[in-house]
Amino acid sequence: TAIRFAKNGFVVLSIDPISQGERYQFTNKKGNPSTRGGTTGHTLLDAGSNLVGTNVPAYQVWDNERGLDYLTSLNIVDTSRLGCLGNSGGGTQTAYFIPYDQRIKVSAIASYVTRRERTLLLLGPQDGCQWLPDESKAGLDISDYTIMFAPKPVLILAGRYGFVDYNGTKDVYRELKEVYQYFNQPNKIRLFAADDGHGIQKSKQIAAVEWFRRWFYQDTSSIKGADLQTLSEKELQVTKTGQVNSSFSDENTIQARNLRIADQWKKRRSQLLKRSTSSEYKAMLRKLLRIAPQTSSVRIQEMGSFSKEGYHFKKLILRRAGQPPLPCLLGFPSEKKNSQKLLLGLNKNGKKTILKNEKLWKQYTKDNDILLLADLRGMGETADPKSKNPDKYYNKEYRVAMLSSFIGKPLPGQRVQDILTLLDYHDQEAQLQATKVKIKASGPAAEAALLATALDHRINKVSLSDMPSSFYDYLHHPLTKEQYSYVIPDALVYFDLPDIVQFIGKDKVQFDK
Repeated sequence: TAIRFAKNGFVVLSIDPISQGERYQFTNKKGNPSTRGGTTGHTLLDAGSNLVGTNVPAYQVWDNERGLDYLTSLNIVDTSRLGCLGNSGGGTQTAYFIPYDQRIKVSAIASYVTRRERTLLLLGPQDGCQWLPDESKAGLDISDYTIMFAPKPVLILAGRYGFVDYNGTKDVYRELKEVYQYFNQPNKIRLFAADDGHGIQKSKQIAAVEWFRRWFYQDTSSIKGADLQTLSEKELQVTKTGQVNSSFSDENTIQARNLRIADQWKKRRSQLLKRSTSSEYKAMLRKLLRIAPQTSSVRIQEMGSFSKEGYHFKKLILRRAGQPPLPCLLGFPSEKKNSQKLLLGLNKNGKKTILKNEKLWKQYTKDNDILLLADLRGMGETADPKSKNPDKYYNKEYRVAMLSSFIGKPLPGQRVQDILTLLDYHDQEAQLQATKVKIKASGPAAEAALLATALDHRINKVSLSDMPSSFYDYLHHPLTKEQYSYVIPDALVYFDLPDIVQFIGKDKVQFDK
């Protein structure tokens, strides 16, 4: 693509995005990439970036703006005629960049434009470079970035048989035509579709060159479509080793930058904890977690019963307006029906794990407490199918975690909402009202239990296991799996997990091995 543009009168600057080409952020001692692909690196970097209040698309915008600064510094470049073209992930970058930098006058976006809803329905959230936290909450769809750029010329390049849904592409194009018609500039928006798949193949390259020549050179003629030969990857290599990380000892990675940003927020986090009243601190947590007040009662649907080793269980589904159903098991000890404590069991693999694992079962039943075992959303009976979460994302619930962030309701906050529903059920159930509540939780459920304990005085004690001791764990070890299950955007701007323990009081929080 770059060669074809250069042969037709353009200066072309092609940038390696972070975690691709020569800019892999995670490399071993030999300088080779540590992940299976660049987009996996994008996803892992995005988790840590979200924690400190930024994201991978923002880093890419920064790179592209600096690249444009360099390009405009060259004497051979006409700075009044600057364009931007990107394919696939580069199409994502182009969509975000063109409304951001006013220097761009013409654009072409390849193998990216469609309806968000179609992508979510057919493919799922995709990589960490494809999304912004709260993007849906802000009411933004892919078309909106081009609308912000309107009425400057934009060419949409598409493959009818690629995985980017072409029906969604056509729908976006119909909307954009209306916008450009409103500006009386209908000729400045165009869709070129080829009978091929994902990518910027030869016919799309030609269409793109002709588009830019039309608007920069007022040339509407067709160009020749000769086959072009490229150099090998090694010949195109800029650094000595093939990776910036191993070529420069002082190279600054995104991981290192995120750690520095987190450190810069330490004083703020400390002051918030020291100077905020209890109600102020809780209000801050509710805002970050997006916890909405619940005024509706909890409806109870009984689904049967069973007995197990001295306990009789009721199968329940708790329902609340606007919330997903919450599957539970309520168990009473046969020999001690007047128990003074309710043990709320929240296992990362679901309530059935507690029943089937003999060691766990003994831990839960040793004090003859009343048991309320629940599957928080995304766990147990509500877990997302494995097939929807490819291994490359390093997270077995990546889809629901990313969708939650996208709609502005982080998954940990939604799970806290479930725990608050369980507490409300406790209050309205006559057999439970007099009991004190303690929680035993693991994994992402443990994080939710800790946060719920900070927000609600009805929880008397929590025993937590298999969770990070600090969000810094992920910043120091970004290749750790299941990160996104714990991510709360902007969290480290306001608090870290040890701050929550301090806020609650160490006497109420126990960490189990």
